[in-house]
Amino acid sequence: MNWRRLKHHLFFKQIKRSRELLVPLVLFQFVRTLLLPTAIDVLILGGIAFAYLAVQLDWL
Repeated sequence: MNWRRLKHHLFFKQIKRSRELLVPLVLFQFVRTLLLPTAIDVLILGGIAFAYLAVQLDWL
């Protein structure tokens, strides 16, 4: 049995369960970016938004 494949499969299931957590994170980071825009905030917002889209579109 390929244990490495099973390990990654469980990891992706945990990411899919975190769908409820990503929405508040995106909203919080969006408000923070509007109030105090820095390059780091924009990058963090882009990463969280990409993760949310990846989960919603079943890329992960």
